[in-house]
Amino acid sequence: MNNTQQRLNQVQESGDELSQQLATVTAVNIALKSQLERKNDEKLALRQEIIDLRRDFTADVFRLLAANELAEEGFRAAQAQLLTELERQRKLNDALRKELEKNQLGCQ
Repeated sequence: MNNTQQRLNQVQESGDELSQQLATVTAVNIALKSQLERKNDEKLALRQEIIDLRRDFTADVFRLLAANELAEEGFRAAQAQLLTELERQRKLNDALRKELEKNQLGCQ
């Protein structure tokens, strides 16, 4: 074989190697694009999940605030009722004490 033929064979082999490398790089590129698309889909799904969780959390906070307000109103009403009952019992106790003192003085 002459030098030209050898050089031509070398170029051909080199071209074949480059074609194989190009095919490999192309396959990797396709795989990476596919992976990127999946990751973007996952990212969008996660963003939507965050939006949903924030919405649910906000609704829960407002529900708990409303329940707390109702509980506080109930507590204030019960407290007022207990204070009224306590005052009534105190007055009744004072009246009974005065009556008892009057009876004790009358019995002496």
